[in-house]
Amino acid sequence: MKKKKKKLPTKYKIAQHWATKKKKPSWLFVDLGEPTCWGCGEMWGGDYDVSKKTTPKQAWQKAPLERCHIIPEALGGSSGPSNLFLMCKSCHENSPDTTEPKEFFEWCHRNNSSALVGLGDYYESLVLASRMCKVTVMLRAISKGFSL
Repeated sequence: MKKKKKKLPTKYKIAQHWATKKKKPSWLFVDLGEPTCWGCGEMWGGDYDVSKKTTPKQAWQKAPLERCHIIPEALGGSSGPSNLFLMCKSCHENSPDTTEPKEFFEWCHRNNSSALVGLGDYYESLVLASRMCKVTVMLRAISKGFSL
């Protein structure tokens, strides 16, 4: 007799869980208005962000994210939101199969280009703005006769 597969929570329910969870990896920030791969930080140029036409639930459901088990079912993991992580297909395929959540989260953190999931574009903009401010200050100093 075939075992009936448990129905997984929706992507939005998983996102809500992690957005409000008190004990989570320190690098994980979940913005419910901006679906993001928690493995690599991919945000698809904002194509799936919440807008006037889409609710947060619709945005998360449409985003090309897969529900990934932190501890796979085959290794004893549950199908509850606390054992599920939202990642793109590539991250899901490459993430480790482990019984140790710490190992899984460390892989995600190393793999994540921004290490600020949900803030990747924003963080990059801040870095760029900071560099531009430094250049502006340097140019002003030079124009006033200061040597650097």
